[in-house]
Amino acid sequence: MEHNDIEIKVQQLISQMTLKEKVGQMVNIGVPSILKGSYWDTRDTIDFEKDAFKKFIIDYGIGSIHNTPGYTPSTEDWYVLL
Repeated sequence: MEHNDIEIKVQQLISQMTLKEKVGQMVNIGVPSILKGSYWDTRDTIDFEKDAFKKFIIDYGIGSIHNTPGYTPSTEDWYVLL
């Protein structure tokens, strides 16, 4: 696929998105935003707050979640949300 073809495809996809979807994809939250407890709590395990996860991922359609120092969730940690 040539660069121009990719650009056309990207523009087609973006043109189908609502403003809410576009804004959501630009948002990046930290893992503590979807965990139980205070954002700045020290953690050695992960305890997800499923309602917060639903709010950010499903309702707001956020684009990414970044890890935080201290404890990085494993693949298995994320499976509890399924």
